[in-house]
Amino acid sequence: MTVEPHCAVDLDAPNVPLPPGAEASPAAWWDYDYEYRVIYTPDLETAASRVYGSAVQRPDGSIAGQEDPPRVYLSDEAPDSVGMSLEEARTFARQILTTVEMIEGWQR
Repeated sequence: MTVEPHCAVDLDAPNVPLPPGAEASPAAWWDYDYEYRVIYTPDLETAASRVYGSAVQRPDGSIAGQEDPPRVYLSDEAPDSVGMSLEEARTFARQILTTVEMIEGWQR
């Protein structure tokens, strides 16, 4: 997911590093009174699909679990009547697994 800054960077926000590969708006903490920020995986795209994931990161750097679990978002860009080729479906499956594995790495 492409992340755009939506307000000025707050210098009082927690100085917590993003997990490897994660993206977030520089002002993400500001909107949530420093309780958490939403972080995203990079978009994985083909002509027929797009996959990305998100998770909630706390000020201590941990990733929220059952109370607000990480999510994977899927977008099938192929028209319903056309569907995906077998190779496109394989690529879509790889994109999903890559996104899941990245988020699982954040939780360790």
